[in-house]
Amino acid sequence: KLIFTLIVIGLYISIGFITPLIYNQLQSHQKSRIDSFVNPTLDPLGTGYNVLQSTMAVGSGGLFGKGLFQGSQTQLRYIPMQWTDFIFSVPTEEWGFVGGVGVILIYMFLILKIIEVANLTDNKFNSVVCFGIAIIFIYHISINIGMVIGLTPVMGLPLPFMSYGGTALIINLIFIGFVLH
Repeated sequence: KLIFTLIVIGLYISIGFITPLIYNQLQSHQKSRIDSFVNPTLDPLGTGYNVLQSTMAVGSGGLFGKGLFQGSQTQLRYIPMQWTDFIFSVPTEEWGFVGGVGVILIYMFLILKIIEVANLTDNKFNSVVCFGIAIIFIYHISINIGMVIGLTPVMGLPLPFMSYGGTALIINLIFIGFVLH
């Protein structure tokens, strides 16, 4: 245990020394992405704009929201391209916290059903693939919702079945088709 603890401490210390060296080697646009993730208010009209507007939309929804098609941030297009990466801000502004939790519950139901199918199948390959599909959905959902509320960096991952994008929709439908097969 002592050797493992010393190795972990050594790794953390070396990462602490290496990080500034790596950061200084990045391009300026890469540095601005990292800086806008850490503090979006550094460039509120540039790289931090979408995150600031989406967090404002989510927060302005309150508990029950402003009503269908009544969200000021979303209806007045303060969130550009809101139908893609920042789609979760629309239901949370218009339906509030309750609507956001409802969307998450629907996703949880879908993921639990995929895991149930994975547990019930007799074929190990199909079981592993179903678990993998569930993990992909969990990853996409958590990263996308994290982007909207400012917890994760903006990566461009779509929210399954909600974000605009033909390729993502087709792949998600193929995943569901495999689970149903």
